[in-house]
Amino acid sequence: MALRGGCEHNGSCVDIEKKFVISGDGARIRVEYAISGMHAGCAGVELNLNLLGAHDDDRYYDIEGVAREDSFLDSMGECEGIRSFRLVDAYNGFMVRIASSLPATLLRYPIFTVSQSDRGFEKNYQGCSLVFVYRADGGMLKFSIETTIAAMQAE
Repeated sequence: MALRGGCEHNGSCVDIEKKFVISGDGARIRVEYAISGMHAGCAGVELNLNLLGAHDDDRYYDIEGVAREDSFLDSMGECEGIRSFRLVDAYNGFMVRIASSLPATLLRYPIFTVSQSDRGFEKNYQGCSLVFVYRADGGMLKFSIETTIAAMQAE
């Protein structure tokens, strides 16, 4: 499946093409992006996921260079030059691997909602937001992001 759209940005027409490639077993989705007409600047792609554990020891980010105490799903962070990382759900025995064809700056932050109950206001974890930021220097910007869900290997 492919989607195409465009918009005007700083006086020029920016075209965006997005192509979805889904594996036969549904465990892998690759999204291919082609952005043309964009002058120098940044392009960002946002992905929102929920592994149902905000601050659990068995649900966390596995990102090279990020300390374990900063890897909870309700943590915020910025990592430059990221090509791949994992979200681990050891409790349920699976992981989500996310890989980018180009190095990107990864911005990550939790998504919370506030609700009112008989106990007052409550802050509820809803998931994590992952934003991949790519630098554009004019011309065509092409990249892909692949998400794979897999069972964790027994150790």
